[in-house]
Amino acid sequence: HQMSYAVPQVVDYMLARARASAENEPDGFGYFLNRDPGLVLFEPATAEGFKERYGVDPRGLPDRDKRLLSWRADIVTRFLRKVRSTLDEVAQRRGCERIKMVMVVLGNQSANRFFSFDVERWVSEGLVDVLCPYPWCDYPDRWLAQGFVDADVKYFARLVRGTRCKLYPMWLAGIWRSHWTPEHVRMNEYFTKAMRDYADGA
Repeated sequence: HQMSYAVPQVVDYMLARARASAENEPDGFGYFLNRDPGLVLFEPATAEGFKERYGVDPRGLPDRDKRLLSWRADIVTRFLRKVRSTLDEVAQRRGCERIKMVMVVLGNQSANRFFSFDVERWVSEGLVDVLCPYPWCDYPDRWLAQGFVDADVKYFARLVRGTRCKLYPMWLAGIWRSHWTPEHVRMNEYFTKAMRDYADGA
């Protein structure tokens, strides 16, 4: 598993990495949040803060308790605010253009909410410049899920409408852990997906 973003030392370490990357004046910087997305779970730092606020040990709650989901989402959003501030500070000091924040997120609202990704708030606060929904969504038994579905492009299009955030849905080239279809065989399918995603607001 990965380090918890509820731990201050982890946040400091990740911000130092973001700053080091920004010093090279890249066009963009971001995170692939679809890669093992449990950034905040039941670590001591998370559990202690939650218990102090709500008076309940989160380890005894259902994993979809609304208080728990909101608590985790706040932790991740606070981190991203610091990343955005770090990128802006470096860009201003070096006299370069805004470094775009590029975020690969999960494919629908419920999956992002469950894994602490408050995409709506990120877009409304201007934290993210490019949003890339990945075609993995929420399953009741998520650890056994082997299938993928198309991202909910209409949902994400509503989020970015009227903002400067760009939407670029992601596709998969084959079926995960099963078989991979040669790219040239599926070109018609890709064209169809592209036309559908454009129609939905991408």
